Amino acid sequence: MYEKLTFFAVVFLPLQQAFSIELGFPLKVSELLLIAASFFYLLGPKRKFRDHRVKFLIWSLIAVVLISYVFHAVMPQPLGVFQGYSRSPLVDLTIYTFYPVLTVLLFFLTASLRAKWLWAAFRISVYVCLLATLLQIVAHALDNTSILEILNYQTRIRAESLDGTGDGAYRNGPFTEGQHLGFYAGVAFLLGLRHRSLTVVGISIFLGVYSQSTTTFVGVLLGLSVAILVRPQLTVWVRVLFLGITAVVVGSVVPAVRNYFEIQLAKFGLLESAAGLGDPSRSLDVRSLKTEIASRMMFDHPWLGVGAGRYGMWFYREPESSQAPPWYFQDDYRAIAENAYAQVGAEFGMVAAILFLALVSLLVWRLRRQSAVILALGVFVLVSISTQSSWTFMPIWVSLAIMFCLSKEGRSASVTAPVEHRIKSGRSDAHTN
Repeated sequence: MYEKLTFFAVVFLPLQQAFSIELGFPLKVSELLLIAASFFYLLGPKRKFRDHRVKFLIWSLIAVVLISYVFHAVMPQPLGVFQGYSRSPLVDLTIYTFYPVLTVLLFFLTASLRAKWLWAAFRISVYVCLLATLLQIVAHALDNTSILEILNYQTRIRAESLDGTGDGAYRNGPFTEGQHLGFYAGVAFLLGLRHRSLTVVGISIFLGVYSQSTTTFVGVLLGLSVAILVRPQLTVWVRVLFLGITAVVVGSVVPAVRNYFEIQLAKFGLLESAAGLGDPSRSLDVRSLKTEIASRMMFDHPWLGVGAGRYGMWFYREPESSQAPPWYFQDDYRAIAENAYAQVGAEFGMVAAILFLALVSLLVWRLRRQSAVILALGVFVLVSISTQSSWTFMPIWVSLAIMFCLSKEGRSASVTAPVEHRIKSGRSDAHTN
């Protein structure tokens, strides 16, 4: 039963904001399914997770999280009104401690899925993401944001329109932010390449461009570059060359695509301005500032951090926070690290940050002998986690579970081994753990 529930949790993975239930926090469809799956997984028969290194790193990380929670729960709670915090400090601490436990269960549940189920679920999720994004596009074109608000889409965050007018436009799809959609699109793109699924590749490119995400642009390029150097393969060279030529051709005739690339180049100072972008380096400057502040929190509280979800409470105590943009000082704005590695270090301490980085690095290292595209996926995830606003972002942990399955390729059936090939060869699906 837990496998079926996990299957649908992955299917609805893109609905991280849209179609959620607002309870002071967005209760997601995937979370509801995951909670039910966890009940059957923990209390019923299940496959044993036999990878002791991965299990040690994960449960050690969770142990630090729980110790940090106990420490900060018994200590005197912070007093005063904290910008962006609507709940009491203890309740907020408890909620943000629950999320890591839930996402770790997501990892184990996803890693336990059969190969054909996991790929099928993720492929369907790409269509779910596309439909939810098209709904946002149509509603925006009709100037009907009320339907989006009813469905709990994030409608407050706008970006520069890719039509070059400089007008505000959505870019987040069913996610909270464009960078979230970009992360998901990057994973989908590389998995689509691995499966030779042109449909998934095409949809993921569309989603990546729509997101205007630097995560997608830099992460995919870096991942493929490293993979080609480490695992040079003629077929990959041909595919990358074909995609590069296609991007140049499409960018030359489609203004939105051209503006997307110009925006990315402008952010790195390679162009002075692009597509109405006021300050191209603003986003990177703010991220660097917040990462620097998170690092200082980690070194000031090296053992157990400042507490789960409390980065925003400590952010404004730092003098450098005055350099943040004006909207950071609105009453309802809650500061976040926007770097998952730095967030773990700030909120749970240096040991937790080392364990988390070690887990991701171990899974990437295990992909070094796989195909170039699989290795590119690992590098993409390793790099792109540094741009995500929360380390409990569910697509991160689904991606780590997929990487875990990929690392088993050659010893057991994996998520990316084409299903049709296994059927034709008469092989049955083996357990992924």
